[in-house]
Amino acid sequence: FSHAVHTEWLACSNCHNELFKEKAGANVIRMSDIFAGKSCGTCHGKVAFPPDQCFRCHNGPRRQAQD
Repeated sequence: FSHAVHTEWLACSNCHNELFKEKAGANVIRMSDIFAGKSCGTCHGKVAFPPDQCFRCHNGPRRQAQD
């Protein structure tokens, strides 16, 4: 995720505080939510590129999920 890319063309109020809390690391983002149209999926798949284009957000090694 690139915050800078989003702030080039969106106002903070587009996402904060309705979709996301303003504190870095305070939001739990799950792919299942995105595919269900929540979180990032509010736009991605509708007015932005679809969420199945993984490389557009995930540009590094995948982290292991925490139990």
